[in-house]
Amino acid sequence: MVYNIAHIGCLPEMKGIELFNRLSCDKSINAKWFVIGLLEIHEKQKLYDWSNVVSTGWFNGFNELKHYIELFNIDLIVSFSMCPESFSYTLSEAWKLGLPVVGSSLGAIGNRIKKCNGGWIVDVYNYDDVKLTIKTILDNPLIFETKKRNINTIELKTLEDMKCEYNEIYRDIIG
Repeated sequence: MVYNIAHIGCLPEMKGIELFNRLSCDKSINAKWFVIGLLEIHEKQKLYDWSNVVSTGWFNGFNELKHYIELFNIDLIVSFSMCPESFSYTLSEAWKLGLPVVGSSLGAIGNRIKKCNGGWIVDVYNYDDVKLTIKTILDNPLIFETKKRNINTIELKTLEDMKCEYNEIYRDIIG
């Protein structure tokens, strides 16, 4: 089986463009690669090989993201942030779509994946670790399906819930 693996959002250096490119060019990984979002081809005067990558360009909101996920039959999301993030709304969107995530061990991405058991955590500075994790997932459909079932148990807050929580925090601070 060939898996379809996607990154959601813009893919600059801090989001792991080099790691993503290296993985997408690795012929030992039996996958098709997608960037649902903006793919920057030039970075620091380098031209990457995107022959095995489909990019959608910008998308407009969750419904269009869902459309691309279904259109390309995406199986797995990767989130290779090279620095800690504070929340990662993209992670929530992937889970809302029922997709497990191979994500950076740094910051909220790693913390949330570990807490919710909604994917796999990797050291984005260790190519061999990331490659081995992805190959293990692709070579073991049972592991993959078990993780997908875990995602159905994750309780995600709505934007309205988050807005209310932030309003309470701000009211407490302001007085």
